Amino acid sequence: MNKEIYLFLILFKIAQGITYDSGFKKGVDTTDNCANSFSTTQTISFSGQFQNIPQVFIILSRWEIDKTDEVDVRLEINSITLTNFKVQISCPKMRVFVLYFDWYAMDDQRVKVINQFNLDNPTTTQTFSHQNTNAEIGFISPISFGAQGSLDYTLQITSITLTTVTVELSNVPGKFENLKQIGYQIILGRQDAINILEIQSTSSYNSGNINIQTNKWLLTPTVAIRNPQDENIRLLQQKTTTSTIISYTINSWSTHPYSPNTHLRIWMSLVSNQQATFMLLLTVRISSKFDLGAITSPNIQIQMPQINQSYSSNGVYTIFVDKTYSTIFINVQMKCFNGKKIRSFFRKCNGCSGNQNYQFNHFCHANINLVSYFAKYTPDTSANQKLTITISDSEISIVQVVQNYVQTQTQILHILYLNV
Repeated sequence: MNKEIYLFLILFKIAQGITYDSGFKKGVDTTDNCANSFSTTQTISFSGQFQNIPQVFIILSRWEIDKTDEVDVRLEINSITLTNFKVQISCPKMRVFVLYFDWYAMDDQRVKVINQFNLDNPTTTQTFSHQNTNAEIGFISPISFGAQGSLDYTLQITSITLTTVTVELSNVPGKFENLKQIGYQIILGRQDAINILEIQSTSSYNSGNINIQTNKWLLTPTVAIRNPQDENIRLLQQKTTTSTIISYTINSWSTHPYSPNTHLRIWMSLVSNQQATFMLLLTVRISSKFDLGAITSPNIQIQMPQINQSYSSNGVYTIFVDKTYSTIFINVQMKCFNGKKIRSFFRKCNGCSGNQNYQFNHFCHANINLVSYFAKYTPDTSANQKLTITISDSEISIVQVVQNYVQTQTQILHILYLNV
């Protein structure tokens, strides 16, 4: 196998294009003069065309950080298309001799990539918003550094919620202030997509033979590192594969001492048997009556009592419901006006033939000024629920968003006023 290809490539093809791709790139080589504000933009082509713009992340496989001079190497992905992506690498200060990396591209909504490129004067804690409702696990891939003096740092995820992820950078006295810049990517996914093992090594590391896992990437980002005494940080990862076995080593090169580090051994699955589905309606109870209190109430109101949420003003609201709920209650009150009728739709099934909605009509008259709907849904308990509620003067709708390989959405509730 070509020794420049340290990476086991897995490529899924579908009729419309590829869905996964990966490769290797020498971003900075020893023959380059990457110093004194040198900058280069490199275009990396995919092996085929994606149907949608993919997400791309990078894992360093060989790099060097000088201990004595102020070194700064900056890397960022500045554009992604269906057929390629562009990486900009710059060296504002002293020379950077080598920076190699593996890259991975995917059109998969189960996984989300968050970019924090070239962060100057990093702090110990950073919190980011994310759009992966079902993010349960994740890892970090450091991709750029600026330093003056010896380093000793660990970069790790400390918290993942439905909407945020928190990253912590260790504060080692006498070393933290030497880190002037760091860039990294955060990769978040479901438990069925990412499996992580943490490995620490203080001398050259050899994984030994590992059985290849079908339809999975083996990823090995270095998340903690420190200088050997009075020496630069130098690390080289090399992978070797056969049809059934993969192994990798982490070394220094030449006679230079090894840089103690922690790396992650990650299997990222490209196929899942777990498919999140839309909520199903179990029951709906409908009440129509004359209520004196409705005279001064808002025209449209919605309550979700389990999560203590209610809305009655026009707008668009995003709700997250934890997967621990086995049932979800949604209550809607519609004020009734003479000359109007209220039509309601409730999604009743997934993938069923024919009409997928229950439909009801209620007519307003002098003896009815309020129609109330008490709906009970059963959610997919393997996934958190993301709901978008839209209220206007004339209607209310709830759209559920589901993230599998492709993000899909469907309207599970729609109630509106119509003229008689």
